[in-house]
Amino acid sequence: MDEAHEILLSSLKSSGVSLPVGVSSIKDSSSAALVSICAQSLRLILDSEPSSFPTSLPAATAERFKICAQLAAAIKSLGYREELGFHQFLYPSDEESYKLVRFLVERLSKESSECKKVDTIRNVAEHSLTEKRMKLEHTFYSEQPEVQEKLIQLKEIEEEIEATLTEISKREAEHLDLLAEFEEQPKLPCRKSYIERITEITKNSRKLDADIKQILKETRELQLESNLIQERLHRTHAVVDETIFREAKKDAVGRQAYRLLTSIHDSFQQIADAILATDRARREAAAQEAKLAALSSRRFDITKIQADLDSIRKENELLEQKCHKSLPIS
Repeated sequence: MDEAHEILLSSLKSSGVSLPVGVSSIKDSSSAALVSICAQSLRLILDSEPSSFPTSLPAATAERFKICAQLAAAIKSLGYREELGFHQFLYPSDEESYKLVRFLVERLSKESSECKKVDTIRNVAEHSLTEKRMKLEHTFYSEQPEVQEKLIQLKEIEEEIEATLTEISKREAEHLDLLAEFEEQPKLPCRKSYIERITEITKNSRKLDADIKQILKETRELQLESNLIQERLHRTHAVVDETIFREAKKDAVGRQAYRLLTSIHDSFQQIADAILATDRARREAAAQEAKLAALSSRRFDITKIQADLDSIRKENELLEQKCHKSLPIS
């Protein structure tokens, strides 16, 4: 598994993704490192602007939820079939992070091969057009020399325009940096993230309800079958008991057989009770082991979750204070 993680990291580097400092394996990646890797990969795959997918998480909890939800939606739109939401980024597990990065690496490889093919076709076409243009220019300048002088003047104007555009691009880059810095500043919580979270919880609850109904249906069917078998067993025992009891009235051998039948029945009842108790204990143990395995795989950071909850409470209190201040005094 470590070798597979190294291959994924090497593929990310070769595709142009800058790995965060300290990341040597997918399983050791923090939520900030996972967000940075996924955001850079989406920029390369979708050929989008840098501001469309931030590579760092802001301080505000609501903004972190919003960014992680946007990343999840963008990756799902690329065809990712596993379950994916904001919690996979904020509280990542090793297996989910590995599947997610492997999917992005596959998409990066596909986009890279298609780009190389397009570049080859474009280079051939550009070379052919350049040769034709040079031939036409040579013929045209030999016939009209005064046009060449005007062309030189036009090139000087184009150089001035290019210098101006370079300065504009520099100013735009500074504007984007300032805008990113502004977005990282603490803001009021976004209600949309809460709505998305509630919707996701509702969806998961409906799926869980369907599973519970199916389990209850199967349990009722098994209980019905068990009741039928128990009823058949009681009828058989009653018939045998009545037959041997009639024989027991006639001679001593019959009485001995009746006592043996009663003893066998009691022993089988004890065995059945022990089997049921053992099965119940095994099922309870299996359920507890499954819960323990699920909690171990999630690797929740209780301290981090508590800090997020405290941050949300503080932001809500700030919002309530602003709302009270904005209300008119009667």
